[in-house]
Amino acid sequence: MLRVNSIVQNACQRVGIVGDGQAASENQAMAALNDLKAVITDLNTQNLILENYQTVDFRASREVKIAKLPKGWFVYKTLEEAQADLVNRSIDEVCKVENTYYFVGIDAHEISWLTNDSFQDKMAKVWPDVVIEGNLPDRLIGCARKLSQKWIKLYPGDKTKIDSFMPVGRASMYCTETEYANITVGNTRYDLEYFHIEFNTNYNDLYRITYLEAIDDLDIDDVLYYSSKYQNMIEDGLCMKLCMRYKFMDSLPMFENEFEIDKRNIKVINDANRPEVYENFGMNDFNYGYEMGFAGEGW
Repeated sequence: MLRVNSIVQNACQRVGIVGDGQAASENQAMAALNDLKAVITDLNTQNLILENYQTVDFRASREVKIAKLPKGWFVYKTLEEAQADLVNRSIDEVCKVENTYYFVGIDAHEISWLTNDSFQDKMAKVWPDVVIEGNLPDRLIGCARKLSQKWIKLYPGDKTKIDSFMPVGRASMYCTETEYANITVGNTRYDLEYFHIEFNTNYNDLYRITYLEAIDDLDIDDVLYYSSKYQNMIEDGLCMKLCMRYKFMDSLPMFENEFEIDKRNIKVINDANRPEVYENFGMNDFNYGYEMGFAGEGW
């Protein structure tokens, strides 16, 4: 675990914004916090923080919408479980039990889980196909389709190209985009952000994605659940940013050099601990027809 406040205070002292043992002011700490967010975002973009990798399996055909449920939305296994938890719920909150949606309302002067056909139709349009607990994907690292005991790697494609051809066979390409929607339940508006994946197929298959999770907004009292091996890299990167912010150009080359060394060292470690690389036979060989759901020569 890495404490945000410790990283900020250490960096401010190392750069010379404050003396050893002195605390950065509130304004200095907030400025450093903004720079820290930029450092972590940059490192995330360079695939250097492996703690942000997540893997999800799901079934889909043409497309799938992945999202984190808004605050006030819940999933229960049975209606009895939902009823038992009703005492903890508030008016206009929403739940899903199997394939039915409910909202908290007043019925005969009592708080109850209610539903109607109109509500079912509205919720079916916005409820995500895949619900995740953490942050949405920042981007996909890998996408694969299950074939027997193998995962067949899919290739990123252009949405215009995928949409311009009639799907034939099983998926070989995908494209991604971010989408937004909102729905009003009673007097409460809920906003949703989706990570949308589209495939060049209409077949229903099992897919696996490995993605880089988006970075949370940071607060000065937050804890980063990262390995301690990242501390030097993150702190040196913050020192470099602070040198640029406060125009400490004499110290900048030293921290730039340390930051580059840290990144090289982390890359060596990460290269030995990458997420699984999905197997595939290749798109132009004997197995292509089998992978795509066709009767290939010799099968």
